[in-house]
Amino acid sequence: HEDQDSTDFEKALHVVIAHGGCDRVYVLGEAAGVDGRLDHLFATLCVLVAFQHRLRISVVSGECALQMVSEPTDGALRCAHALQAIPGCHCGLVPIGRPCRAVTTRGLEYDMDETPMAYGGLVSACNIARANVIQVTTADPLLWTITFDADQASGAATSTGPSRGGARVWSAAAIGMVVGGALVAFVRGRRGRLV
Repeated sequence: HEDQDSTDFEKALHVVIAHGGCDRVYVLGEAAGVDGRLDHLFATLCVLVAFQHRLRISVVSGECALQMVSEPTDGALRCAHALQAIPGCHCGLVPIGRPCRAVTTRGLEYDMDETPMAYGGLVSACNIARANVIQVTTADPLLWTITFDADQASGAATSTGPSRGGARVWSAAAIGMVVGGALVAFVRGRRGRLV
């Protein structure tokens, strides 16, 4: 397609919608665009914001996963979300598109209660998941990020898989927990890679 005003990611999502859509879209590995150029990362974030009410999208690289925590669409003042996590892994919630008026979380090392967030103000960076499910209530869109850091995950190593030749094997269930059911196995060595 010759349209230079949209990314390949965006064009692919339009094809998905044109063919009847699906429950969830997973963008995996190098196609995720989060391990390379910063301009590609920002383009990916823009697409996540633009499609947040049309498709549930999880972007999964060798090191992390991203997904939108969308705002309410039914006129409600706020919306509750249950986000899957691996206890001990680093995670964050970042306001995206506009400031968040009030965010409440449960299951994080540094939970928030009706806390406003904004660029140039507070963002929940360098937080740590302390539960398998993180509860987030928000009136405005947020970006959820979580790393697959075997060195940081307390107790996750024994529950997610054995070590093979110095590489940590993360089970499909563990990664699926984070991205909402994707059947992905993650092998963690010096550099993560999706298999």
